[in-house]
Amino acid sequence: MNIAKERETDYSNSLAVANEALANIVEDLKQNQLALAKFEAERCEQIHSSINQFVVFEKFAEMNNKYDVKHFSDLIDTFTVTKEMELINDLVTKDIVDNRVPLA
Repeated sequence: MNIAKERETDYSNSLAVANEALANIVEDLKQNQLALAKFEAERCEQIHSSINQFVVFEKFAEMNNKYDVKHFSDLIDTFTVTKEMELINDLVTKDIVDNRVPLA
């Protein structure tokens, strides 16, 4: 009977130790869960911020493209070969005059 009592005492003691270990594990898990939740919230905020920055960038790029296309379209509408040739001739003539080597 002594052995049975001893085993019962050992079992009771081991239950207390196991329950304490389990409580410690649960506490550690709760702390880790809080830390992970904080990291996840920060990650989600960063993703949200990055998406907003991308959307703003794309919107401004779209607006700039519309502006550029409008001005390019206006330029094309005013283009004539005659005017272009006059401009080229004027620039070439000016370049010749500006870079002419004086005759000695």
